[in-house]
Amino acid sequence: MLDLVPKLNYDALVELGLYLSFEATLNDKQLWRTFENAVLENFHLYELQHICQIQWAVTQLKPKYTSQRLDVMLHNFAREKIEQGNISLDDFHDIMQGFRNKKSKDFYLKLKAIMIDQKEQLIGSESEAQRAKNLSELFFSFASNKPGKFGVYADYAIEEVDELIAHYEDDLVNAVQHLNADEVTRLAQAMYLLKSAKYENVWRRIENKVHDLIEDEMSGLDAYHVTNLLRAFSRSQNNTMAGSNKLFVHLEPFIIRNMGQFQGRDLGHVMYAYSVRNVGNPELYKAFDARIEGLIAYEVFDYPMLSNLIYYMLFRTNTNETIWKAIVEHTAASDDVLPLTYYKPFKFSKFFLAAHFPEWDLSDYLDKFYYAERYFNQIQLDDYGQRVYKYTEMKAFLNQKCLVYPIVFMTLHNLFNLHYVFYDFKIAINYHVQELCDPITKQPNERMKL
Repeated sequence: MLDLVPKLNYDALVELGLYLSFEATLNDKQLWRTFENAVLENFHLYELQHICQIQWAVTQLKPKYTSQRLDVMLHNFAREKIEQGNISLDDFHDIMQGFRNKKSKDFYLKLKAIMIDQKEQLIGSESEAQRAKNLSELFFSFASNKPGKFGVYADYAIEEVDELIAHYEDDLVNAVQHLNADEVTRLAQAMYLLKSAKYENVWRRIENKVHDLIEDEMSGLDAYHVTNLLRAFSRSQNNTMAGSNKLFVHLEPFIIRNMGQFQGRDLGHVMYAYSVRNVGNPELYKAFDARIEGLIAYEVFDYPMLSNLIYYMLFRTNTNETIWKAIVEHTAASDDVLPLTYYKPFKFSKFFLAAHFPEWDLSDYLDKFYYAERYFNQIQLDDYGQRVYKYTEMKAFLNQKCLVYPIVFMTLHNLFNLHYVFYDFKIAINYHVQELCDPITKQPNERMKL
């Protein structure tokens, strides 16, 4: 095979790289170095799409055996194309997807500027339906592939996202009515991933469109669409959620009727979406429990599914012994390290299980927490105490008007954040400001109450 690689056509080399990364998952150092040499010999023949596909292929397997030289050449090719400014919608998709693993903030900022400056070039079309489709794809590509962490510049990143959406606000509002089930799902996911706490008007249009799709039997709405729509509405705007409970009630018959189509992670997202809002009829929750009990016997739950399942059980104060035993057993049997991202509900479950099932031996279950617990820091996760000024105003009110001096934002067990604590009297005040609550009901959701 090493002898054949240099003889392949330049476009066949791209296909080979993608095959090695995704289908064969073959990570042989000598093979990848031979592949790199062949790519470099044909580099002058490649267009932007080829460059992005090669970049995507060589960053999938670990450890990475291609050299820094190839990495720099691929990066410079894409950067020069971006700086020229004349890119199409397909070029935009290729760059965002191909260089996703680079997490380049330079690319991100330049592509955001292109979205603002060249809006018509990217989404323009004589057809309203095609324009709406281009818009949903543009935002989904940008939101799903942009860097996720900005460190000390996180606040600036939020402002940049709000600025971007502001330039497209009228287009988004007008486009939603022309979208089909796939496209409105992509747009909802994009709005959720961008994590903007504004633009409730866009979410209302998306919700109204979903109501129309539910009523239209020919819309093609299926379990995939419902799962991702509910996930977007229940986790949007930094987990303050979007939309009204009316949408969730409207989707209940569909979910109960198609419960058998929801598997593993998808079922976990749907259960979380309903339980965090505390919305839904008892029949729906009975169907959820029955579906989980049916899956226990033949499906292995991964950490994302277990995380949502634990939240569901905690929000409902559900003491179903069969499901809790399955959670403990599936966690203990997993060969993977518990990721820090999913650790918080597991830590909650330790206290819940100790209270409701004190006779259980949880040693194997708690052993899975070892590595995550070393790095878990609840204070860093909940930064709203410094970000939302109303908490400072509340402290000033307690100090100056009530003449009491509580401990502010005290953390117990590296898990529970108590806002204003009078420790000697075993009294605490948890103050939920409206801007962090459900934007319609103005009430805290079940996750905030934990």
